[in-house]
Amino acid sequence: MSFERPLADVENPETRAYEYRDAEGKKIADVEAEFSASGDMVEDPVSGETVAARRLSSLKLTNPEDGRVFDALAVFNTKGADIIVPDKRIGNYSHGVLGTEAIVPAPESPLDLATMLHELGHVDQLEDPDTMGFSGFAGISKAFMIEGGLKALGATDAERIKGAQGHLEAVFAAIPEARVAADAEAVAALESASTMEELEAAAALLRDVLALPLRMAERDATRRALQGLRRVREEAGIDLLSKTLNPKEALVTEAEGCEASTVEGVNDPDAYVKVSTVAAMKGDLKTYGAEKFRIKK
Repeated sequence: MSFERPLADVENPETRAYEYRDAEGKKIADVEAEFSASGDMVEDPVSGETVAARRLSSLKLTNPEDGRVFDALAVFNTKGADIIVPDKRIGNYSHGVLGTEAIVPAPESPLDLATMLHELGHVDQLEDPDTMGFSGFAGISKAFMIEGGLKALGATDAERIKGAQGHLEAVFAAIPEARVAADAEAVAALESASTMEELEAAAALLRDVLALPLRMAERDATRRALQGLRRVREEAGIDLLSKTLNPKEALVTEAEGCEASTVEGVNDPDAYVKVSTVAAMKGDLKTYGAEKFRIKK
């Protein structure tokens, strides 16, 4: 996706209203969103379909009981990223690697809002000293998580081998604790691999370590999203973390990527503690090894 985005028509916004309700049907928030036509086009990462989109220029939540208003974009989009909303739901949402944009669902539900905060959390990671070391290259970790994914590392076997070796080196540089957790023989095998067969064998043994940047970035972005929902509760009295609001069976189970991480967090917000998830995971790496964060195929 190009970062040279078209200009949004901010002079003629379209206003849409939503209502957030709990499992019993009680209204807990009135939501007003303003969208500006922009000519943006977004590719669905799952279906490959190209979808028209617009910019979210304002998002305010109002407590229907006491009238308190929470200006979500003023609080959470402090980097001024373009918030791009596809005209229909897509298979996964994302953020620009330069932190200039976030592709999010329309804020039709609390889970949609949480997904937006997750993507803005990724934007914030790019300037946070705790995460900026690995968040920028977390996406390449996907190549080690899916069958045949190593092909994405280059056009030739030589480029793929070099790409995998470079990624391992970058992981160790950004997350020194990962070297402690990694199998030394597997590391040596990957660093000396000269064929794809050797690379694939070594990468399989180091999959947890090679995938760490993505895993840590996702967990941390979800932690940031849940902290954001707590702030909405504290400042506006709108509880978007209530167990009755998002019963487990009501959440989408087919979600992928960032939305899947957000679903996991909303399902069990207490598991995402207020302290830095990154710091906690680094500590666990030293103690238990990368297998503690094994990623399901």
